[in-house]
Amino acid sequence: MKYIKAIAIIAVSFMLYKTAWPQQSYEIVTDKDSTEIGYCTFETNAGSIVSIGEISNKDIQNGYKGLGFILKYSDPADVQTSTFGKPDTSLVFQMGFQKENGNYIIIGRLSDSLSPEYSENIYLCEITSEMGVVWEKTFPAPAGYALYLSDFLIDGDNNIIIMSSMRIPPYTNGYLFLTKFDMNGELLNSSFLPEYDVRTYNDIILKLDGTGYTIIGMLNKSNIVRNWIDLDTSLNIVAEGGALENALQIAVTAKWLSDGNLFIVDGEGPETPGAYRDMMARVISPDLETTLCDTVFIDPDNVYIPVYDGMDFVYEDLIWTCTFNEDFPYFQGDETFKVYLFDSELNLKGMKVFGGDSRWWFFHLVATNDGGCIITGAKREPGGAELSDVDYYLIKVMPDDMITSAEETSFENDFDVAVFPNPFNNHLTTETMRENLVFSVFDSNGHKVLSGAVNNIPKTNFDSRNLIPGFYFYVITDKGRTIQCGKLIKQ
Repeated sequence: MKYIKAIAIIAVSFMLYKTAWPQQSYEIVTDKDSTEIGYCTFETNAGSIVSIGEISNKDIQNGYKGLGFILKYSDPADVQTSTFGKPDTSLVFQMGFQKENGNYIIIGRLSDSLSPEYSENIYLCEITSEMGVVWEKTFPAPAGYALYLSDFLIDGDNNIIIMSSMRIPPYTNGYLFLTKFDMNGELLNSSFLPEYDVRTYNDIILKLDGTGYTIIGMLNKSNIVRNWIDLDTSLNIVAEGGALENALQIAVTAKWLSDGNLFIVDGEGPETPGAYRDMMARVISPDLETTLCDTVFIDPDNVYIPVYDGMDFVYEDLIWTCTFNEDFPYFQGDETFKVYLFDSELNLKGMKVFGGDSRWWFFHLVATNDGGCIITGAKREPGGAELSDVDYYLIKVMPDDMITSAEETSFENDFDVAVFPNPFNNHLTTETMRENLVFSVFDSNGHKVLSGAVNNIPKTNFDSRNLIPGFYFYVITDKGRTIQCGKLIKQ
């Protein structure tokens, strides 16, 4: 590997598509002949937004060169970009935060080859707000495994703890790998625990008493399910616990509430036939043993929450999360994604459906100081059908968007009502927070064949057993005014 001390900053040009942004709502999408993926976004003390990810060529089958990528803006109409790369290596920026001195710490993966799928090194660097490099450090992961970064935190001593999953290429279950660095990128401690089989998308949080850290998620030790592991500040395991009433699944995000309870959002076992998982939100006790309240949002498709951080809040009456379809069949087809707004007692304050014109993969959700949230990931390019045909995607959503009718928001592709499944069989379901709506179904000749009030919030079921297989149209009205319509197929 050719190694150079300073990172090369390469200018990159692309077009940005933006909506108008009343209440500071907006979308940002890159448009460039490459693969761009957004992994993490954070808000600086000055109120600007920094979003990090990777940019690469599209030749995935033959290996491709990854470059670190940063978007920065205070006004979404004026986005600054920087690309960071090295010769004969692949560098991916994956996580980041603002340091006390105002600079940014970037955490990523660096490979000795041109394929970022098999990264061998944890990479850290400090850059200024003007994108100047202060320092950069690399630390080799255990040899013989592929490195996947899962999560990080800043502890009470201002150290950086990084959780990783080590896999034997190409695909195996992961082994737990933990590292601890100071704010100058110096390694303080590391711990490789191959006896623990971990998923990539677990969460690591501070213990309430400040004596260490807790890993929350889908964990196994000798084929015994563990939903949490307690670590001391030296990364030694001091306690572990088994399954809750409903075991945690794949992507998990957990945050402490001010009352000492833990708010968790994750996938849940399927309630819908043919689906793989639904979204579950729950509040559990401080000892991580008892579920105090929970709710499952049933979806006809296999859904994920954003896989690194899928839930966040600044204010406990404004807790954000969202769901998108699972990766299969990768980025083929179109989908919608849903954004949810809760309070700390799991009351659903609002829900909005976005999209229907593309396909998404989301990695990160962050709550912002103005009460909104920013969701970061990738969106399929127009006409794209492969995993590599994706653009960097950011969407900023505000609380008003959750309660304002779709006709009055700044988004072109948002809906107030989710209608599923489609294709349908014996029933149709509407999901919405809007009241006093009427749902009607028409056949291909325009005859009304089903109609009823949307009278259960958030979900109302309609019996469709009497409808014959074929094509239908639905119309949703509010006091006689059409607010939404679409096509349906009866199998």
